[in-house]
Amino acid sequence: MVAKLPFPQPCSVALVGTVVQERANGPNAQYFSDLEAEWRQRVEQYLALRGNPETVPNWPDILENRTRFLTLYDSPAEDSIQFPILNGLRERKLRYCPSCGEEGTPNTLDHYLPKRAYPHFAITPANLTPMCDICQGIKGVQTL
Repeated sequence: MVAKLPFPQPCSVALVGTVVQERANGPNAQYFSDLEAEWRQRVEQYLALRGNPETVPNWPDILENRTRFLTLYDSPAEDSIQFPILNGLRERKLRYCPSCGEEGTPNTLDHYLPKRAYPHFAITPANLTPMCDICQGIKGVQTL
């Protein structure tokens, strides 16, 4: 059983611009500034294709710099734009796992398209889904 969840409220595309602005004075300022337009375009494409792993293209050029994206998710600063968004997504009222239907509040947010292969979607709200620990363990870094 898989439950269809509505897209989260925060705008996944607007988030890109805000993240880039927040980093304007940091060590990765030029990196994120240089790829902002393409990053936005890829998030728009993700949304248009509804995250379909068969049609959402990879972005091989950024894989060597994957850590720059992953730190946006793994350790967001409390005053960053993504911090309250990620916390809000974690504070859900679901009483079952949308992947397996098991009762209980899911403990984790899982990346529908894995952040290892798609690091540019690491903080994309539409790419994050609540999951129980068992489902997340089974899914791991798989796409489907």
